[in-house]
Amino acid sequence: MPQLSPSNRVRLYALVGGIPFYLCLVHGATSLEQVVRELVLSPAAPLLYEKDFILHGELRDPHTYNAVLAAIASWEKQVRPRKGYSRK
Repeated sequence: MPQLSPSNRVRLYALVGGIPFYLCLVHGATSLEQVVRELVLSPAAPLLYEKDFILHGELRDPHTYNAVLAAIASWEKQVRPRKGYSRK
């Protein structure tokens, strides 16, 4: 990770939750964007289904928690101010 700026190192650490194994997967990365593409977004990404794996391993009813996470993820789309709307 020495190629990343100090602020991007902190972002990377937060992204992977400080888990050493995940940090080892990004050794030699040159940008945070590259890390996200390689770890999370590409079809062969090692962390692509990590959320599902963890939820199924730790919870009795992961479908409920998946629904909650999906609702949180879509929150910004629902509450983003529309044109002509002002916050007071």
